[in-house]
Amino acid sequence: MSEIPDDIINYSTMADIENDYIGAQVQISTPMRIEQLKPVLKTNLAIPIPLNGRVKITGCQVLSDGQFLLLDQINRRLMKFNTDGVHIKDIITFDGIPFDICLFGDQTVVVSILDKNQILVVDIENSLILKSFPVEGSCYGLDSDGETLIVRLQDKGIVIITDIDGSIQIKVRIPGYYLIRVAFFQDKIYSTNVNENTVSCYTREGQHIWSIRNNDINRPFGLSVDKNGMVYVACNPINTVVAISLMVPQVGLFYPPRTDWTSLMLFTLIRNHQLC
Repeated sequence: MSEIPDDIINYSTMADIENDYIGAQVQISTPMRIEQLKPVLKTNLAIPIPLNGRVKITGCQVLSDGQFLLLDQINRRLMKFNTDGVHIKDIITFDGIPFDICLFGDQTVVVSILDKNQILVVDIENSLILKSFPVEGSCYGLDSDGETLIVRLQDKGIVIITDIDGSIQIKVRIPGYYLIRVAFFQDKIYSTNVNENTVSCYTREGQHIWSIRNNDINRPFGLSVDKNGMVYVACNPINTVVAISLMVPQVGLFYPPRTDWTSLMLFTLIRNHQLC
């Protein structure tokens, strides 16, 4: 694996997150250098605890209006919270075990169903499943740029790139049994390997571009890329968010000019459970 040496990486441990709260870091609206990041705990989300006393959040998303969605795997529900972190409603309960969620429009999300090898498209305004399509393996992390969807099929060792109807455009071979989370930005695929403590980047065709292993990256679970190309990794169990920037002139690693597409990110910590 080709790695980028520490001396040419800009990275920062953003914040320690208290173990009893959920923190939300919303969009970065202007280009900035990594040393300019000033992380602030924006909102605490009050999650209703069911009678079984168990909650496990494996997927999370911030909507364009600042409201929040959380995916509770144990209770198979998609929850909505307002901008103050107050639970509004359970949008829908799934038949299968949900794992991850991403936006595909203002009021549409895509959810991976782990045990059914299935992708669901959900209308969150009307609490409806608009469509579903099968995939050929256990579907874990997913992401979208609003036009294209990528899904990690962990047991197959591939990432599929598809449209919203499930028509596969390409299958990308990315090895690593513990490679579960993915992100998609400007035709690049980003991934975390929770066992090897690495963050990696690939072309759309699966060509390896770079991988980073660093002492601050410990069991990376949550993954997001903002509109400036800065990568954010939520680490479990050290309860930190690490920011990674490769925009270093002397090594020639630049991302294309920013677009109007806005990446919103939510890093979640549930007490006694995993970061997502």
